[in-house]
Amino acid sequence: MAWRNYERRKAEEHKGRHCGEPGEPDYRRGRGRTSIRGEVKAHHRPLTWPQVRQEIQKGRNEIISKRGFTSTAISKTKRYHPKIRLIDESKHKQKRIV
Repeated sequence: MAWRNYERRKAEEHKGRHCGEPGEPDYRRGRGRTSIRGEVKAHHRPLTWPQVRQEIQKGRNEIISKRGFTSTAISKTKRYHPKIRLIDESKHKQKRIV
């Protein structure tokens, strides 16, 4: 499964431990309440605001998307959830958006 290998590779790149169980974040970094809980998405389309909001409600601090984010997802995350990190991996450039 290519997506699982992608998750593992991104967890390693972000110095996290790959979890990847259902209902759990894809990777964790740190301990306790301040730990980073990251989600990796390898979809073929940019992530939309409802998808980003769903991950935020699950308690994710970082969201990595292989195809980027829609402009609505970026603007609403900046406005309502400024502590959430959106990382765009499209076109082989790692770029932190928020």
